[in-house]
Amino acid sequence: MRKIAVLVQILIVVVIVGYGTYNLFIGNFAAAFSTFPFLMAYYVFVIARQKRAGPNESEDNDDERP
Repeated sequence: MRKIAVLVQILIVVVIVGYGTYNLFIGNFAAAFSTFPFLMAYYVFVIARQKRAGPNESEDNDDERP
C-alpha cells in the first residue's frame, strides 16, 4: 500500500513541475509561477508532517522485534 502512495506523490510532483517548466519554456511566466503554492502545500502537508511525527510513527519497521 505504501508503494502506491509513493507513486501517486511522485506523479503529482512530476506533473506540477512539468507544467511549470513547459509554461516557462513557452514564456507564460504567470502560469509557470502559479504552481509554486501547490508545491509548498505538498511540502507542508506531506513532508513536514512526516518530519514532525518522528521516526517511530511515520515508518513501519517490522524488522525490529523485541
